Amino acid sequence: MVLGNDAGPKKIETIRKNNIPTINEDGLLQLIRTLPAHGGSGKVGQQAAAKKEAEKKKMVDLAKEMEKQAKEQAKVAGAPAVESQLWTERYAPTTMKDIIGNKSLVEKLQRWLRDWYVP
Repeated sequence: MVLGNDAGPKKIETIRKNNIPTINEDGLLQLIRTLPAHGGSGKVGQQAAAKKEAEKKKMVDLAKEMEKQAKEQAKVAGAPAVESQLWTERYAPTTMKDIIGNKSLVEKLQRWLRDWYVP
């Protein structure tokens, strides 16, 4: 556990009671500096590399699926070919469920769109 200079009495008491090993903030920074990049070549490094590779494969598969869906929608709607579309047009949200992020900002966007004046 990292024990900062301004640690409260409750934290110190809990550390002593549970006999938890501690380091200070400088020790943490030194530990970070000496760690090998990406977990090193040991077991942890291999696990980190495998996890990163799995995430990359998942993203590639998701992108392929999205492109496939876009092509199908283009065929049905008679829209221009997906290859000629801008990325912002190709992956533009079509429903409110497609917009993810800060909930309050999404709701603000939804109100703004609902109040949009169309003559």
